[in-house]
Amino acid sequence: GQAAVWVRFVTPGRSWVRPSLETEVRALGYSASAGRDISYLMLGGRPGVLMGRGSLRALLAYHYESLLLAGGDRYQGGPLWFYDSHRAELEIEVPTGMTVFGSVGKRNLREMGRSRLEADGGIGGAFEVGSRLHLLGALSGRLQNAANDAYDLRGVSLLVSAEVRLPRRWSVRAGFLGSDDLYPHSAGYFDDPRERRDLLLKLSASTFAPPLGYQLKLGLTYEFATRDSTAPSYAYTD
Repeated sequence: GQAAVWVRFVTPGRSWVRPSLETEVRALGYSASAGRDISYLMLGGRPGVLMGRGSLRALLAYHYESLLLAGGDRYQGGPLWFYDSHRAELEIEVPTGMTVFGSVGKRNLREMGRSRLEADGGIGGAFEVGSRLHLLGALSGRLQNAANDAYDLRGVSLLVSAEVRLPRRWSVRAGFLGSDDLYPHSAGYFDDPRERRDLLLKLSASTFAPPLGYQLKLGLTYEFATRDSTAPSYAYTD
């Protein structure tokens, strides 16, 4: 079972500078004993300042996030706090419909060697093609400098989503996510003489019924994901 709640509060009015606050709670639980220990609760908060008006806006924010893992480790029984992160984030929306985003910060993990400084950034946007096709795309990159050099990371991701509006307010959606992550100082660390490299592919297909009251939509989604890694323990198909 899983649940997610995300809420954003913005001070009303037409002022050029307005405070904002985002909060997020995500929970995932497994009932089978084999997976119960990786059930988790994630808590997040992002206070910030929204600047600008209309189609030219910028958000400058501090983002805190922490994750409570149901299982324990060799030192302590669960549940235990697996990580917490502190990041400064900037998002700039421009009149063309594009958004430029970036962040920098520190993530502290219970496994201290994996604690890291991290930075990421990218550009994304939404586009209308005619009256029925809606496109969404984003390209991002990331750098991570970990306490244990084997976990240093350089990565890039591409996301593309297309939604087609059908007659009688039905719609279908297709999504693609490709990601390439390289661990440049990991040769020999993950039981392989090569540097670890992960190639991730995610595909999705959805159909949505016409909106119900209060803009509630019901939909059905199929998702496929596969990760190929030079470190076999990190490869999977889902």
